[in-house]
Amino acid sequence: MQQQKLGETRWWKTDTQTRSFRFSFLWLFAFCLGTTALLVVYGLLSGIPQGVFWPIFWGCLLWFALFSVLLVGAFPVKVSESGLQGQNCWGGACRFCWDELERVSKFNFLGLRFLRITARQGGLAMHLPVFLRDSRGFWEQVVRFAPEDNPLRAFATRTPRE
Repeated sequence: MQQQKLGETRWWKTDTQTRSFRFSFLWLFAFCLGTTALLVVYGLLSGIPQGVFWPIFWGCLLWFALFSVLLVGAFPVKVSESGLQGQNCWGGACRFCWDELERVSKFNFLGLRFLRITARQGGLAMHLPVFLRDSRGFWEQVVRFAPEDNPLRAFATRTPRE
């Protein structure tokens, strides 16, 4: 199976042993809370009139809450005998067979940790969140299904887990 290109629809073998993993809402909530706290500090220090500041504050808080729920619900990470499914940087589905994975590197986006997974065929990379709800179960599935020479499996076995 080849890497999915942007906008391309592909067939993906659904295995009976496919497991889905979701983002941890706690990490996203902490991220949103921290960002909102920075907004409050900036608003108070910059002297923005309260009539302007508070509607912006509540709008941002509502946006962050909806964004967190969307990320948790709409973007699962799936591990199966066939390979790995996640999202690219644009939120599009990205599916790789185990033998297509070429490189795994760490990636930090505003304090949220991801793994950037690239395939041998090139194209868009998969951005896999490290802050999954069942992180231990995810890494167990990777070790179970990925071949010995797979870079994600190598990453899983050399990096200590919680």
